[in-house]
Formats: sequence, C-alpha cells, structure tokens
Amino acid sequence: MIGLSDSQLEIIISEAESMAEDSCQDFLERVAAILHGRGQQVRGKIDNDDVSMAVRQALRELIHSSDVWKNWKRNSFREDELRFEAPFADTQPALNASSAWRWLWYFAKQLLSSAAVPVH
Repeated sequence: MIGLSDSQLEIIISEAESMAEDSCQDFLERVAAILHGRGQQVRGKIDNDDVSMAVRQALRELIHSSDVWKNWKRNSFREDELRFEAPFADTQPALNASSAWRWLWYFAKQLLSSAAVPVH
C-alpha cells in the first residue's frame, strides 16, 4: 500500500481528471505501479518530486502506447525513407509541415521533461 499526502494526490488528480475514463484508469494504474516500485527503492518515503516524476512517466507511457502515436511514428519513418530515396536533383523545402511538427514535438517534450509539475 502506498501512502500519499493531499498535495501528492492533487498532483495526480490534476492530470487524471481531464482524461477519458479508460485512459484515466490506465494512467492511475501506471502511476501506482511506478510509485510502488519507487517506494520500494526508497523504503516508503515518497516525496512530491517522486509523484511528479511518476505522473510524467505514466503520461509518456500512455502516449507512447496509443494508436495515434504508433501511426505517427510509422508514418514519420516512412516519410523519412521516401525523403532519403528522392534524387538529389529534387529540391525539398527546408521545413515541411511534418518535420515542423516533429521539431515542435521534440522541443515540447524537452520542455515538459525539464519542467516540474506544479504542487498546489
């Protein structure tokens, strides 16, 4: 069993409340599993940083297991293959919509991975 403070529960609830029911349940199960493993590592002493890390990791896992993510990855790899197979004579725009989204996603991910989840 994991004991969490009110502020730690608020961190989790603030993310979970906007999700669909099935996604929310999957998210909460992932957070619980991550915190359970973390609790064993630190002998039951879970702080707000541990909870924030678990929430970010659970969100990342939830996104990466989604069909949308898998389709995006498959399509982006296929687009890269097509781009590299193109002859050198063809000029391609320096930044097309797909690569712009990839860059945007990359920077957003970097920003989110370095930003702490606010504690209320």
